[in-house]
Amino acid sequence: MEIDWFDLFSTLLQIAVVAFAVIKIVPQMRRSGKSVILVFLLYAFICLLLSDIYWISLSVVHPDERLPFSISDVADIGEQLMLASALGVIFRGIKCRKRLELILTIVASIGLIVLWVVWTDEWIKNILGGISYGYLMFMVVLSDKKTNAFNRIEAIIVWCVSFVCLVLSYPLRWELADDLLIPAIFFYPLMLILTVWFFYKSIVAVRVLTKHRENRMENARRAIAVSTSALIWIRCSAYVSDGIPFTVFDFANTLIIPFILFSVLYHERVRREEASKGGAAV
Repeated sequence: MEIDWFDLFSTLLQIAVVAFAVIKIVPQMRRSGKSVILVFLLYAFICLLLSDIYWISLSVVHPDERLPFSISDVADIGEQLMLASALGVIFRGIKCRKRLELILTIVASIGLIVLWVVWTDEWIKNILGGISYGYLMFMVVLSDKKTNAFNRIEAIIVWCVSFVCLVLSYPLRWELADDLLIPAIFFYPLMLILTVWFFYKSIVAVRVLTKHRENRMENARRAIAVSTSALIWIRCSAYVSDGIPFTVFDFANTLIIPFILFSVLYHERVRREEASKGGAAV
């Protein structure tokens, strides 16, 4: 089996972006007194970096070999848990009802685990990965609710498109395994449109941080919620894609990382400034 050069380039690009993020976080940690938020984010990016390095090494040395449960999967779980923990600290001071969000994410996680197990016949990897990914989804959805990142109509549209593209695509993929026209016509365009919309929302949220000086902490939290929501959507889209669409979503997964990095660093800068003026540190 030959090396997938597009996949190789995509992984190398992500390694470069994540390495840049790690380099940017370390000096900020010194200035902020080793903020626990930056520690969690740093560990998350290190886990992602290790996962990419392992993946690219295996692809070059043994391009036709895929282990059922490997170091890459452990690193992916670590990255999800660390990022979820960072969100938990960032938004822990904001109270809201979470019962519906908890139920929806539990149902979604169980559904993903079942579908992944049926699709790949790998139990340990998919169960552990599904639990950590479900926890990250819950923290992201909760962050959206706490910051009102999306209005009611936007939230309904996202849920509906998610159901159509991420749930219905699985059984259709099994029944029409040799027919690539169905996902190309019905699923991939919707997934791409929503991905572009998430990037638009992330760009707007980041621009607010650079243009407005009032409500800086609230704006920073909203930008974090929007960018991490984009990350979740992009990864879910990649999980049900293959070929060129998968490559597109894989690139999008890399491109959303700077938005998350900038939003968190801005949040920490505002937190540090407020703490120096007598406010409570996070």
